[in-house]
Amino acid sequence: MTKKRTKLKNNRRTSTERVKQSTPSYRVWKLDVSLRNAISVKRASRQQTVREFVADAVDQELRELIDRLAELGIANDSATTAAVRFPMEDSTLTELRAASQESGLDQSQLLTACLRLATRRKRRRNRRA
Repeated sequence: MTKKRTKLKNNRRTSTERVKQSTPSYRVWKLDVSLRNAISVKRASRQQTVREFVADAVDQELRELIDRLAELGIANDSATTAAVRFPMEDSTLTELRAASQESGLDQSQLLTACLRLATRRKRRRNRRA
């Protein structure tokens, strides 16, 4: 097991203890109703407080989420960037704008993710029967 995974595993075991030993800082987050309901059901089944559930969720999911976002080019990358001018169809811009509104991610992040996936994936050729 790598050091990173060991550290995360150790954090998972102690998140409840850390919650009980710390003073909470309150923040307001906008969540949809279905997620709020799912949180209530899940934490009730685990017999956890909201603080414990949030701490466990972050401890267990954040590292993998950041890794996945980095794979897509969405996470903050230390790579050198340069401005690039692309010719784009109006329909492509409309799709990016709609996806941005739907996901809450910037259009540039979505475009970067699409381009990164397109450059990594081997495209299948259409076979004609």
